[in-house]
Amino acid sequence: MNAPGHSAHGPPEPRAAHGRRRLGRTRAGIIGVLILVFGLAASALVAAEWHSSLQRANKKSFSSTAAYLSTAVDSQLRANLDLTSTMRGIATMEPSAGETRFQQWYTLLEQANAPLTRDVAAALIQPVPAAALGAYRRSVEADPAFRALIGGKFQIVPPGHRAVYCLTRAAVGGNFAPKVFPVLLDYCALVLPILGRSPYATLMRTAADTDSAVVVSVGGLGKVSLAGIGVAVYRRGAPLATVAERRAAVSGFVAATFDAGALLNSLLASKGSLSLSLYHVNTGGTPQLIAHAGVGAKAGAASGYRARTALVGGWLVVTTGTVNGPLAGAQGLVVLGSGALVTLLIFMLYVVLVRSRQRAWGLVAEKTDELAYLAVHDPLTGLPNRTLVLDRATQLLARGRRFDSPVTALFMDIDGFKQINDVFGHQVGDETLREIAARLRSVLRDSDTVGRLGGDEFVVLAEGDPLAMGPDVIAERIRAALTQPFTLDGPPRIALSVHASIGIAEGERGSAADLLRDADLALYEAKAAGKDRYVLFGPPMQQAAQGRL
Repeated sequence: MNAPGHSAHGPPEPRAAHGRRRLGRTRAGIIGVLILVFGLAASALVAAEWHSSLQRANKKSFSSTAAYLSTAVDSQLRANLDLTSTMRGIATMEPSAGETRFQQWYTLLEQANAPLTRDVAAALIQPVPAAALGAYRRSVEADPAFRALIGGKFQIVPPGHRAVYCLTRAAVGGNFAPKVFPVLLDYCALVLPILGRSPYATLMRTAADTDSAVVVSVGGLGKVSLAGIGVAVYRRGAPLATVAERRAAVSGFVAATFDAGALLNSLLASKGSLSLSLYHVNTGGTPQLIAHAGVGAKAGAASGYRARTALVGGWLVVTTGTVNGPLAGAQGLVVLGSGALVTLLIFMLYVVLVRSRQRAWGLVAEKTDELAYLAVHDPLTGLPNRTLVLDRATQLLARGRRFDSPVTALFMDIDGFKQINDVFGHQVGDETLREIAARLRSVLRDSDTVGRLGGDEFVVLAEGDPLAMGPDVIAERIRAALTQPFTLDGPPRIALSVHASIGIAEGERGSAADLLRDADLALYEAKAAGKDRYVLFGPPMQQAAQGRL
């Protein structure tokens, strides 16, 4: 009796178990495939983001380096142009000045430790008609320094008769100046030794016609790549309104040469993945390549980022390449491979993803807090910025109305702060602002607010008991704190003492902006009264401001 029953019900049980196991394997396979697919997709996404982040960091580093290089090039070029301009001024004021006079001037510059660029040579070149060649010879042979240069031999190079000669009257720039500007070389000759076709005739004519500095690439002498700068010298007091007048007034030219390639190479000494190209735009012309240095055989050959910076005087610096930094592509592949490996290890993938998510949210929260702080604080001094100052001023006015307590705003400006930036540089100026912020904190209560609105403008908000003796007490306390000398660590160490003009507005106002506006008007009056003082706001100031408007 049992056999049939067993026979009837026994077989389905193993088939059902097998089906469940088979379904489980299928489900596991599907989950495994999904884990693999989503894991690889997530890994690819993370790798792409990592790659993008590194690229952004590298680009930012490149931009910063390019700005530094452009500033350094600009500084060198200014020194070169300063030497040319000063030599032109002497030639204008002293038409008879020769080699001896200019050497005396150059020696004085060296003794005074003037910022001379040692690889720059400059010369005064004068057009000499053939009829005046004898007078020129007598003049230069009477000049002791020039006579020493020619060694008693008056030999014009290249030889030959020409209507006008362009000959050196003086050359400065160290012992190598006579080699760069041979004293009896005729620059008006069509062909010059070594250089070939002379660029000087065109250079001189353009400089005379435009009354501006003209720059050309002289070419290479071995490993030296020279750039030529030319400016015209006019007779003192001559009219220069038209091209014809300028041509008639020309008395000579100041030419300067420097190794532009060496200048660029010196700046790229530790930046092998960058290239620098120096261009110049003459008046009415197009950018001309003066020198190139760095990666690539020619300008623009380096791959990577590109920055173009225009400098004063028609100069243009193009920086190309990449700053040595993390290899974004290689790191992206490492991240992708690591993600794929972790994906195969299901449990480890889960742990890593959970921990990564926690770390990511932690970083997001940290950055969010930082951004929230920076949104209402000055990044230089850490003081509240204009937004937070206005908010606290609104709260201060509300408390003043509620509790009938006095409120005061002191608007202050540092006297002569621009001179600190001009004389010592913006880095010292920033250190000074931080020191001022610290001084202001030290003389105020924790409940008071001191903020920086921008530049050298600060605001102090005070309320309650300290105002019983009058807001001028706070103003005097602030002025006394600021006038105490303080020393900024160098190099070099700098001792400074600053003064402030302060405008004071007290009492009820319709809004925080009105309170700060009145304090600002009082500050205007303090400045007008001679600075280094404080002035309390009065209604006539508002009327005067409206009158000025």
